[in-house]
Amino acid sequence: MKLLRGVLEAHDRQTSWIVSLGRKSAIERVTDLLAELFQRMRSHKQIVENCCTMPLTQQDIADVVGLTPVHVNRVLGDLRSRGLVRFSGKTLHLPKPEALGIPSLSQAEAAPGRDPAADRRILAA
Repeated sequence: MKLLRGVLEAHDRQTSWIVSLGRKSAIERVTDLLAELFQRMRSHKQIVENCCTMPLTQQDIADVVGLTPVHVNRVLGDLRSRGLVRFSGKTLHLPKPEALGIPSLSQAEAAPGRDPAADRRILAA
C-alpha cells in the first residue's frame, strides 16, 4: 500500500509541475518549489525553527521551474524584500511559512497538503 501511495504522490507532483510551467507565474513556481522542499524536509524532521539546508542552487531551481537563473535571482530577491525568505549560506529560513501556503505543524498533521489559494495571497501582498 505504501508503494502505491508513493507512486501516486510522485505522479501528482509531476503532473502539478507540468501544469505549472504553462500556467503559473515565476513567483508562483519558485514559491511552490520552496514550499514543497520545506514540507518534504519537515516530514523527515529536517526543519529546525523554520530553517533547513537548501539542497539546490539557483541554477538547479531555474532548471526545475523552467526559468533562467537571472529570473530566479530576481524572484528570490523579491521574496527576500517581502520578508518571506532568508538565506544564510546553504540555509533557507522561512520566517512565515504560512505566507507561502505551508500549513503549521498542527495543520499539516490534521490535513496534509498545500493551500492552492496561497499563491494568490503572495501576489496580493
